[in-house]
Amino acid sequence: MKKIKIQIVRRLMPLVYLTLFLYGIVVSSFEFIALMMLVSLLTGAFFCGWLCPFGAMQELMGTIGRKLKLPRFRVPQRVEKFLRLLRYMVLALSMTGLGIILFLTEPNSTFLAGLSGSVSYVTASAWILTGVLILLSLFVDRPFCRYLCSEGAMYGLVSMGRLFSIKRDSDVCIDCGLCDRICPMEVRISDRSHIRNPQCNNCFKCIDKCPASGVLSYGWAVKIRKNNRSDV
Repeated sequence: MKKIKIQIVRRLMPLVYLTLFLYGIVVSSFEFIALMMLVSLLTGAFFCGWLCPFGAMQELMGTIGRKLKLPRFRVPQRVEKFLRLLRYMVLALSMTGLGIILFLTEPNSTFLAGLSGSVSYVTASAWILTGVLILLSLFVDRPFCRYLCSEGAMYGLVSMGRLFSIKRDSDVCIDCGLCDRICPMEVRISDRSHIRNPQCNNCFKCIDKCPASGVLSYGWAVKIRKNNRSDV
């Protein structure tokens, strides 16, 4: 029951954030982004998994796709490793101000603009790209988050030094591989002791779905040995 409650809270949080955003209480300012980067550095990319409205929309579409029994596509790991580099390339190239690169980062802001009614500056091509990504989410988990989101890439890179993370106890793990299959970001979990992958958005689905008690948990990720060396 506790696990279910965590997922209910996680799914409600984007609505809370969106409400605060629409009423101007929370704005995507330098200060807010700096705060989210600090949170990512300490605890992981919580914004992506718990607050981002467009991420939540993609997740909702994925749920609808499963309910409708539409085919689901898991990208092969060799291809996934290449594709996931795209969002970091987009992050780097976005600093150049190139129009095509900025266009690829627009779906998140386009989605928020549509909800707020501030659509006068949104181009037709931006609407098309946003719509394509939303529809693609029926078949592929979080395509924009995984491959194009420069903001998520920024939080993900910072989160690699996180002090709190998902942990795996190999002594009680039954090696079923369900955690790998359930992860919407296709993060490899089953052979790691701590998950510091920049793709991880702390959705905790792996913890919720793990069939063995005590294998996966979230908490302090740095172990201090007697010789004062850290095991990360």
